[in-house]
Amino acid sequence: MNAFLDTNVIIGYIFSLDDLNESSQLLVFKSDKIHYSANVQKEVNDVFSRKKFEFETFFF
Repeated sequence: MNAFLDTNVIIGYIFSLDDLNESSQLLVFKSDKIHYSANVQKEVNDVFSRKKFEFETFFF
């Protein structure tokens, strides 16, 4: 199965506390080929930084 991932799926996969984590992991592990756009990569980088800060602040 091929998969074209959007930002929410990738972020859900990265952060285990995200609501989409379980579904994202199933999709990623069941996919033979994973595709995403350059725009999605940029969005993931931006959202990753923000969410990382939010989680660090919450746990601190």
